[in-house]
Amino acid sequence: ATLKKTYAQLGLAAADVYKSGRIRNPKFSFSQLDSNQSGERDFITLGFITSLADLITLPSRKHLAETQFASTKQRVGAEVLNTLLDVQRAYFSYQTAEQIAEIKAQIYKTTQLSSQLSHRYHDAGNISERELLEESAKSSAAMFDLLDAKADAFEARTKLANLLGLKVEENWQAHKSISIPPHHTKDIRELVSLAHQSRLDFAASELEVERLANNLGVTNWSRFIGDLDVGYERERETDGAKLKGPVVEWEVPIFSQHSDTKLRAKSELQIAIAEYAHLKNEIHNDVHLNHRKVDSARIRAHEYKKNVLPTKSAIVARAQEEENFMLIGTFELLHTKIEEYESFIGYLEAIRDYWIADSQLMHAVGDSIAYTAMHDTE
Repeated sequence: ATLKKTYAQLGLAAADVYKSGRIRNPKFSFSQLDSNQSGERDFITLGFITSLADLITLPSRKHLAETQFASTKQRVGAEVLNTLLDVQRAYFSYQTAEQIAEIKAQIYKTTQLSSQLSHRYHDAGNISERELLEESAKSSAAMFDLLDAKADAFEARTKLANLLGLKVEENWQAHKSISIPPHHTKDIRELVSLAHQSRLDFAASELEVERLANNLGVTNWSRFIGDLDVGYERERETDGAKLKGPVVEWEVPIFSQHSDTKLRAKSELQIAIAEYAHLKNEIHNDVHLNHRKVDSARIRAHEYKKNVLPTKSAIVARAQEEENFMLIGTFELLHTKIEEYESFIGYLEAIRDYWIADSQLMHAVGDSIAYTAMHDTE
């Protein structure tokens, strides 16, 4: 719906271009006045008049409207890219939420097993009442976490379905495989330079400044013309005599030279220049911010993959060996396995954060093709 509304703005801008390329329709006037003198004819006047001011300012108005149309096209393109970013973020969030829910289900199963074992151990007199209750409470907490994870996954699915125009209950799924982030980041200076060259909203803002600057120039000279209409008029007098000739109607700029129009045009230009400068600085900062987010998420993901996950896996393997030799209890082994599951959740969240930040950085740059083609730096 948002995109349809945005596309409709193109129609409005196109209508302005169409209107600016034409002058106002001419006006035809007719009057018939009845004479109160017997034997005399009615007084008839025929008139035809059109705007000469429109004709004089036609090229300028057409150029301004075409610039406005070009600016609108850039803004529509930027809105499309905003929607694409929303879809990418929703997709990565849903993709990760589904996998986290699956891991939470495994954690819940493990706590259930631990709770069942605790009852057997308690019946055999090997653990205390407190330890039995603690295992039961851990199982309940894991169930609550699973319910929350499923709710989060369904909410993420709903958000993605809304963006894509799908029904949430239909049979569609996100791909489960998540790519590992690359080892190195792209050069920040190249990204900032590319952003200023490629961002559609920045190009639209630049065109708006150009349009308003031209509009101020046109306003400066055209405000002295005022309404200038030319035409032709023909009259028939009551005695039958006919009068005809050209007609000129001109708004003489004595009391007002349309200074308000000039002031408004000047203020609009100043506002556009300020917005342009603000957007330029905002783009610079957005690129830097998302570049840092990408870098941070990449480091976390690689730390999980290189050190955390192998370490947790090794801990579980050693715990299994110790449990086999009865150096530790079964409960400790199961809790160690749960910690391994939780570390994998942290890994998935780090990858999700990376790809969301990468999407935001690509959006901040404004050119996905050039961004993707850029080589990572050492």
